[in-house]
Amino acid sequence: MKKICLFLILLLVSLNIILAFGIAEKTETTKITLVHGWGGAAQDHVAMRKIYSDFQTLHPEIELVTKVYPDLEVVLEKETDELALGRLSDIVSTNGDGKLVMNAITLGLAENLMPYLDSDPIFSANISPAIRSSLIGEDNKLYTIPDSLEVVGFWYNKRILEECNINQIPTTWEGLIEAIIKIEKGGLYSAFNTDLFQNKLLFSALLASASQESLDFFLKNNGKLTEEAVLYAIENLNRILSNIDSTLYTSFINRSRFYEGNVAFYFNGVWANTELDVITNSEDYAYAAYPSFNNKTASFVSAVPGYIVNSKGSETQRNARLELIKYMLSEEIQKRILVETRQVPSNPLISVDWIIQNQPHLGRAIKVCYEADYRLHPLSTLLKAPILSIVEEFCAEPQNKEFQAKVVAVLSQNNQ
Repeated sequence: MKKICLFLILLLVSLNIILAFGIAEKTETTKITLVHGWGGAAQDHVAMRKIYSDFQTLHPEIELVTKVYPDLEVVLEKETDELALGRLSDIVSTNGDGKLVMNAITLGLAENLMPYLDSDPIFSANISPAIRSSLIGEDNKLYTIPDSLEVVGFWYNKRILEECNINQIPTTWEGLIEAIIKIEKGGLYSAFNTDLFQNKLLFSALLASASQESLDFFLKNNGKLTEEAVLYAIENLNRILSNIDSTLYTSFINRSRFYEGNVAFYFNGVWANTELDVITNSEDYAYAAYPSFNNKTASFVSAVPGYIVNSKGSETQRNARLELIKYMLSEEIQKRILVETRQVPSNPLISVDWIIQNQPHLGRAIKVCYEADYRLHPLSTLLKAPILSIVEEFCAEPQNKEFQAKVVAVLSQNNQ
């Protein structure tokens, strides 16, 4: 009997130890919060949410809580309110917005990621040269990191150009403007329908082509913007807009109209191509780089602000946040981002040939941009937030004389 009692006591002690260890294991998880704007119903939004949730499966030691909003604007609004209170979520996906990043840096809430890159060769190898050239400051600090690159030229409809007797894509701005006028005068098709994003792209590309000094500014090569260059860009943007319906429609409407086959040009990034998988005339569509200075070509290839990582908290919390960033930039996940969302991977280990094999339309568009004579930095990485706001104000109303004067004044005074 004593033996049985002793056995039962030992059994109970063992069970308590096992339960204690089980509870300890459960309480050892580190909780982090990710805030993002991939909350929509579109295919790429659904895919990104799945990619984030798969992180939890790979890292059971980290409890990933996601605050999901339908779009970026809500994210920025919520986190701006948090910053006003001196707080920042563990990780915030800014999807290109630099203002939130700058405010977080000013408040000392943004983690400098350079020490982590310097100490981790695998993490470092997954970082694009575009990230290093666009986002690492003169102080050798990196406060934001994207999981995709911004690669931009423009889409065009080859069939429409051929029907309008335009045998090849124009390689000069004068030729492109003449093509736009010719298509519009023909009356059968629209040259393009504009929106704020397209206006900003055209203005930037025109500005970069105005002179060698302007080109050097966009190449981060000790260039500067002169009054003459800004006036050149303003004049030619308005020449273009004066020959089309210059009503600012939404990007969604303009993209839909372009892929319906009645619009010749769509000035947008390489990512705007998912329709080519479902339309029957996908062979009609191609991609081009912008005309640039001295009869060369140029595209925008850069890294724009991405994730901000909170610098506060315990070492365990900070390491957990970094695990998510490393996961998003890993080769495996970068390939998923490419295939499932059509974003350009920021991981340099993924070749253009691989992209062409797996996403032909996107891959060919990327190749065009990479083979352009010049790879430009966008204004969003070259100008401070107050100046960018003035540029955006102008691009929303390019004919407004007051806005023209303001943009001339601020840009011609802004030297590198």
